[in-house]
Amino acid sequence: MRARLALLVGAVLLFTSCVSEGGGGPVVLDARLVSFTSCDDVLSYVKEHGLERVTAWGLPGQYWGFFARDGVAVAEDAMAGAEAAPAAAPVPGVDYSETNIQTAGVDEPDIVKTDGQKLLALAQGTLFVMDVTGSSPQLVGSLPLRDLWVRDLVMVGDRALLLGETGGDVIPRPLMPDVVNGGGGPISALVEVDLSDPANPVIARRLLVDGRYLSARLIDGIARVVVSSYPTGLEFTTPQGPGLRAEREALGRNREIVEASTIENWVPYFVLEDGGGQTLAEGTLLDCGSARHPEEFGGFGMLTVLTLDLTQGLDGSVAQRSVGVLSDGETVYASSDSLYVATQRWVDWWGLEQLAATERAEITEGHVTQIHRFDITGTDRAEYRSSGEVPGWLLNQFSMDEYAGHLRVASTDAPPFWDTQESESMVTVLAEREGRLVQTGRVAGLGEGERIFAVRFMGERGYVVTFRQVDPLYVVDLSDPTAPAVTGELKIRGYSAYLHPLADDLLLGVGQDATEQGAIKGTQLSLFDVSDPSSPRRISQVQIGEGSSEAEWDHHAFLYWEPEGLVVVPLNVYRWNEDAQRDESFFGAQAVRVRDGELSLLERLNHQDGGTTTDWGYGIRRSLVIGDLLYTVSEAGVEAADLTTLEDVAWIDFR
Repeated sequence: MRARLALLVGAVLLFTSCVSEGGGGPVVLDARLVSFTSCDDVLSYVKEHGLERVTAWGLPGQYWGFFARDGVAVAEDAMAGAEAAPAAAPVPGVDYSETNIQTAGVDEPDIVKTDGQKLLALAQGTLFVMDVTGSSPQLVGSLPLRDLWVRDLVMVGDRALLLGETGGDVIPRPLMPDVVNGGGGPISALVEVDLSDPANPVIARRLLVDGRYLSARLIDGIARVVVSSYPTGLEFTTPQGPGLRAEREALGRNREIVEASTIENWVPYFVLEDGGGQTLAEGTLLDCGSARHPEEFGGFGMLTVLTLDLTQGLDGSVAQRSVGVLSDGETVYASSDSLYVATQRWVDWWGLEQLAATERAEITEGHVTQIHRFDITGTDRAEYRSSGEVPGWLLNQFSMDEYAGHLRVASTDAPPFWDTQESESMVTVLAEREGRLVQTGRVAGLGEGERIFAVRFMGERGYVVTFRQVDPLYVVDLSDPTAPAVTGELKIRGYSAYLHPLADDLLLGVGQDATEQGAIKGTQLSLFDVSDPSSPRRISQVQIGEGSSEAEWDHHAFLYWEPEGLVVVPLNVYRWNEDAQRDESFFGAQAVRVRDGELSLLERLNHQDGGTTTDWGYGIRRSLVIGDLLYTVSEAGVEAADLTTLEDVAWIDFR
């Protein structure tokens, strides 16, 4: 308990230091990153702050457990491709659908990828490779991933990069025998798969890196992979009994551990292996001179941006192409020129949960999110350019958008995981000035007492959805970056969790219907006419089930195929018929037609060939179009259906 109180006091001091003594408003801090000059500089910095903050239980914020996206460890698979057809290569958006991404030309990893000729899918801990050049798909190869927990993948030609984690005891450290991998901490696994023989996909190389894989972006074959790591090999003790003496003895031992630490404890390590597991290269992931830290202490985690040329494959020069920030990374967004990473100051959230709402509000008042910009226009390492900050918390990657030299950021000044009526949201516009992202304009007061549920920026406009009982859809005019303004507002029941532009004047929302009191009723799709920014209108709405859709929290699960006006979203409905004592749940997908400003329900799709519709393990997770077929993908397999009639054409079983 003393440790939690100590951490809580630290959090109070940290946040109150961000609030001015006179006017009560936030002090504008210099959020720029400071370069380390050497490894000695890094070590001196972390030791100084470590000795100040170490407790009888170790460093604050340490977490050694396995991390997986969405809080669930999911083994995923990637699929390799078939031989190239002799005809011209298929054209994305014309011959096949691509992964639903945020920024045109900036690919994002996903569990399914296609180039119109081969289809890769991750399922059941295996990478499946299919040939989709014929009238029906053919499963041609597979690659069991065994000890890898693969989250998603990207593909370049006949090469795929699988991204995920592996066990905490995998990395050997013969060069540093005294450094022990910390307590089974997460280890990122970046796996290069050779797809030149689709019938025999093989692991060509495997890059193992200390830390948790956060996200990645791919532009013209160059991948930027973001990893968040924590110190390793610091085997802290805990009090060996109750009482003040035991705590003081443990604190003393832990201070000695920090004092005796070396640079290898604080900088992440990497190992590059060939397909057979033989070590090709290893060492620290970063040159100390390529690491930076915020002027305001941001924690002991190291955020690393790796640059990988997938046209050439993985090699051992990863340290020369990596840049690091001594801070915890949370949210990643990329334009074609810039990579932005939003970071949060560390807080003992468990300790704050024990306080009354008024006390929590006082502590978190003035909280800011720092945003760091990296230049990714070249093919070498990302170059740090500038930093800034905005009030409050971001929802997800769609909270950031770069346009005409400005970064627009939507945020809420209350934590997204606490229910509070004392909140407001805002859109802040930043521009780069002499190494800083400085505010040029801000509009606040959005959704007072609510929090952001969805954001979409489109050119000179932004659309923000907030929710508590009703769903205000705000239209924000961003044409003047010095004076953003709300021009229109629409209040309806429920909310949209994902917004997708169909055209300049049409916006599709995927979310939940709700009662007037805010009680959730089930998944709905809403079509908004935003041609008049002063008066947005919902012109069509369909309710598709009592459950939820993965598209609400993962935009990669959403498909819009414009040539057919076809929308497909996963649908999971949990229902027990008490009268009939029967499970009437449904796990599949819903197809919807968008035509002439109207939404109409089409077929419900399911993988009955892979199991019953009430088996959640066979729920459809992705949909895509290749040629004249609609493909749906689940853990059970892939179904191909006629794009026009939606009638089944072929089934590929993954079991």
